[in-house]
Amino acid sequence: MLVYLLKSTASMAILFLFYKLLLEKESMHVFKRFFLLTSILVSLVIPSIVFVEYVEPAVTTYTTTEPFEDTTIASWSPERSGDINVINWPLLGWTVYMLGVLGFGFRFFKHLSQILIRINRNPKRKGKSSIKVLLQEQLPPHTFFRYIFLNMAKFDANEIPKEVILHEEVHSKQHHSIDVIFIEFMQVILWFNPMMFFFKKSIKLNHEFLADSAVLKKITSPSKYQNTLLSYLSQSDRKKHQSVAIANAITYSSIRLNVLGKKFEFMSPYRQVKKRFTVMKKRTSKKAVLLRNVLVLPIFALLLFAFSTNKEVIRPTSGTTSLNFEHTARSIEIIILKDGSYLVEGTKANKHNLVEIVNTLHNDVTPEIRRKIMNIHLKSSEEITREEVWFFYDSLLDYGFYRIVSREQVVDLSKGNKPLAIENSKNIANSIQQKNIQEGASRKLMAEYNAFAKKYNDVSMDERNVKSEDILRMEHIYHRMSKDQKNGVEPLPRYADPLQESQEGATPEQVAQYNALAKKYNAMIETEEDIFIKKSDVELLEYLHSIMTEEQKSTSEPFPDFPEPPKPPVPPVHEVVEIQQEVEKLAALMVEKEVEVRQQKSEMEEMEIEMERQEVLMKEQAVALEKQDKLMEKESLELQEQVLKMEKQARKMERGVPAPPPPPEPESPLEFVQKMKKKNAIFYHEGKKISADQAIKLLKNSNDVNINSKGSKGKRPIIEISTGPSQ
Repeated sequence: MLVYLLKSTASMAILFLFYKLLLEKESMHVFKRFFLLTSILVSLVIPSIVFVEYVEPAVTTYTTTEPFEDTTIASWSPERSGDINVINWPLLGWTVYMLGVLGFGFRFFKHLSQILIRINRNPKRKGKSSIKVLLQEQLPPHTFFRYIFLNMAKFDANEIPKEVILHEEVHSKQHHSIDVIFIEFMQVILWFNPMMFFFKKSIKLNHEFLADSAVLKKITSPSKYQNTLLSYLSQSDRKKHQSVAIANAITYSSIRLNVLGKKFEFMSPYRQVKKRFTVMKKRTSKKAVLLRNVLVLPIFALLLFAFSTNKEVIRPTSGTTSLNFEHTARSIEIIILKDGSYLVEGTKANKHNLVEIVNTLHNDVTPEIRRKIMNIHLKSSEEITREEVWFFYDSLLDYGFYRIVSREQVVDLSKGNKPLAIENSKNIANSIQQKNIQEGASRKLMAEYNAFAKKYNDVSMDERNVKSEDILRMEHIYHRMSKDQKNGVEPLPRYADPLQESQEGATPEQVAQYNALAKKYNAMIETEEDIFIKKSDVELLEYLHSIMTEEQKSTSEPFPDFPEPPKPPVPPVHEVVEIQQEVEKLAALMVEKEVEVRQQKSEMEEMEIEMERQEVLMKEQAVALEKQDKLMEKESLELQEQVLKMEKQARKMERGVPAPPPPPEPESPLEFVQKMKKKNAIFYHEGKKISADQAIKLLKNSNDVNINSKGSKGKRPIIEISTGPSQ
């Protein structure tokens, strides 16, 4: 995942650098719009592309070495246990990522809900292609899909220039809000990627280029339009309404970061407007447009070559696998933890993903070779049950192994061995239900069961002779199946319980099997040389002898007089001392850890005190920063005046035409009423008709007055005055 993120970020950086150097200042705004959006998607897709190349296997001749006979069962080591507290870095990383997603997601939906609330709570005027939402707040004009947000008082007084409304209508018609919603959503998902901030800035700035270009095609005075843009540079109201950030506004706001009370601004609004003025004058030739379009294809091809993944796969060969390969013995260590999970070569696993994790190991050899060299070592601090060994046997059979080694038994696949039979079928069902081994049986187990069941179901009940090993195996698989699986397989064969057939006697085959084993062990005991007794053979002899009749016992080999099994060796004294020393070391280590934890707690408390002190300092810095903001606003006004002077000089140099006067200052409510008095207007206060002098006196005595003007051509204007809050 980390490699993917690095490749994706690098791809975005290269494409963004190409945009900044060769595309941003050109007048090919539609192409730039789709280039920016496509660059994000391409950067996410290319690192996930994998090119597979099939290669022929190298033919070499060497011999296979027999795996070492490692029948020693390794003792359980506490240091290898998965119960030791370690930092789970993947979990920590995902936690931090989800916190970031929640934070940015909350911010996104908060701004979106604020815009929807404005749409629902304010009056609207429908037009041909857009809907104008009239606001009480002093916000700059901005657009969200079909909705254009304008100040109600200025709109009713026709104080909003036609160029501004045309600018916002272009945003609406060209569906720029779709791009904004897309980049805002991508920023929520990839909040940690710094390139998303730069792409967001460029996408929104290009929207302004598109709107400016469309407006300039329909007006006759570009200089008047530029002066209008300069008049909307104030950001004082915008800071109070951050939801405008996910809309398209007449003056695109810069990206700001606030870190520990310090504000960082990537580009001031004055520089943005200056860049827009520069792009307005830029004319890109058709040859330059074609050249830049063609250059995009090699850039994408180079990124595909650099950041995609090449994987070589050995082409499987037909026929039998050559056994002339020389491989040393290999092993996989699986530690069974107390909670039922596993550590597979240090990787945490459970019963559902065990096979998936094991399949990632030793992929340089085929299953045929693994069946000759691979040892599976099972380790646990407790006894490993037969059911657990059967689970590993069934799960890893397709993966391929030479043998399974545990403290209780060794399953040697090369000798045709299988794990020890489980004592009875009732214990099988109970054990599987208690441990919840797996949800349903695998296809391989179901195929094995169907072969057994069909074999015995095809024979009549009278002639049916079911082996005890087959009974246990069939019931073991049958109890693993889900209800749906049981309905789709052969029915479980009926048979008499072999553990209760002693009165009927053993079959001739069972008697012959008993005689062969009994003769073998009787001869071994008589010579008293190389006595090697298998527990499974003893259990089988006891079972066969128990179902034989007295007549069969008299004519068969006598039951071997097995010696008592040797007692487990007592560990040497020095080993006991070493173990005690290890325990003492662990106890001392635990004491040290406890002391460290206490120290860390005290350090945390000191850090909290320091953080509180830092918070007080940050508040003091915030007060100082407010003073700096006022100074910066003053400087920005001076800079605005300088920009105006520069524009005037530029117009004089280019056209020799004097600059138009700045827009007039809005008249005060008192001046407005006095002007309406001259026009013989009718005045109302709280629904009651009053004289013009009374209206003037009311305005002089109170500052909190709302004025609403109504009237049409040929009629006296009607002025409504209210002293309460505006609705």
